Amino acid sequence: MSRGSVGTEHGDRERFLAPARRLLSGGIHANPVHVPPPTPGPGDPVPEPRYLNLDPDDLVNSFADAVAHAEGVCHVVEDGVPDELLDRIVAELGDRGGGSVVVSAEPEARAVGDRLAARGLGVAPATRATAAAAGLGVTSATAAIAATGSVVLDSRRARGRVASLLPSVHLCVLPVNRLFATPADVLRRLGSGSEALPPSIVVVTGPSRTGDIEQLLTLGAHGPTALHVVLVTGAGSGSPTSGPAAH
Repeated sequence: MSRGSVGTEHGDRERFLAPARRLLSGGIHANPVHVPPPTPGPGDPVPEPRYLNLDPDDLVNSFADAVAHAEGVCHVVEDGVPDELLDRIVAELGDRGGGSVVVSAEPEARAVGDRLAARGLGVAPATRATAAAAGLGVTSATAAIAATGSVVLDSRRARGRVASLLPSVHLCVLPVNRLFATPADVLRRLGSGSEALPPSIVVVTGPSRTGDIEQLLTLGAHGPTALHVVLVTGAGSGSPTSGPAAH
């Protein structure tokens, strides 16, 4: 766009578009996650897309596998965060020289914060300043997605986003009854009932990453270098669901 003529084009438009047209002329490459459905005939119902890696009858293992595929670590446990995991995180934070911890205001995160404080770590509520200086951020999540291995943070939950985005390690704890099959199931739930969609949501899939520089994948370029998800399946945590009815 030229400096003196805002809103006008310059250059050879056809030449610019030619490579894209040439690549698209051979068809669109299949996405390994989404299988393109067959073209419906007249009067046929439109088929829904499906995920190759999703077992609707085993959302827990589907989720754990998807988290691992995204370079995160999923811990499926019966009764809360294991002592062994907390001890390991404490040791790793000490090795990195970043022993401070921030927690969101969610009950699951505060409970983990109390246990970390008992181990001698400095634990504080998550604010922009404390999270930027912390080695570990502890949150819960409003939902998890089995098909993609993602956890979903709602901006209405106090300080969940800042605790997940700024520290170098993110630990997310949530019960299994917040596990859904697909992103669509989560979005239907968030937008249904008396509550409108939140002002924003953060969908976290593995550690932060970028491929902007020479197309080389780099972890932790603009956020956490590690993600631990603890999925609690014990009594009181409910059952995973594939629809929008879970809370």
